[in-house]
Amino acid sequence: MIAWINFIIFLICLPLWGGLYLFSLQPMKRVEKVGEKGWKQCGDVRIIAGLIYYITWANYFLWIWFPIESLQFTITNQYYISLIIGLIFLISSIPLFYFGVKSTGKETMRPNKEKKMNTGIYEYIRHPQIISDWLMFIGFAFISNSWVLLDITLLFIVVYTPIMIKKEEDDLIKRYGDEYRVYQKRTGALFPKIRKRKQ
Repeated sequence: MIAWINFIIFLICLPLWGGLYLFSLQPMKRVEKVGEKGWKQCGDVRIIAGLIYYITWANYFLWIWFPIESLQFTITNQYYISLIIGLIFLISSIPLFYFGVKSTGKETMRPNKEKKMNTGIYEYIRHPQIISDWLMFIGFAFISNSWVLLDITLLFIVVYTPIMIKKEEDDLIKRYGDEYRVYQKRTGALFPKIRKRKQ
């Protein structure tokens, strides 16, 4: 019973987090509809999304102790292999998470209309924090040693990422205008662009 409850909560929380987080990434769209209070609304929704984000983390770990037997397709029979792979993904997410949060500051949790365009790691990639999130989720799926959770996670990433990038960047263009368009051209969305050396 606990296993099914955990799995159902996971299936609800993963897309719910994605939807709420996406909402919070579009303060300019919100301002157009409700005025300046749109900034606060996006911040409030992002905090709620953050809480759901951590519930989703818990769902991955609970699967270790409460798997659904009929869905228990293990990635490997040698759990330590799956654990090591998961830890590699988690550890690799830390620098992106740290430098992403460091560059955005308070904007990480609350959009701020006074905030200038991000610098730091954002000079190299436009969405370091979402890459960090995906590395964490994939790492948790490996730690859970479940093909079912890994497949759901990868499917969500493939579907959600282009939608998130499009919606967020449309809003950032409204916010920063041509400055952001120039930034888009010179900076990769998920991977650094190879820049040609000036003659």
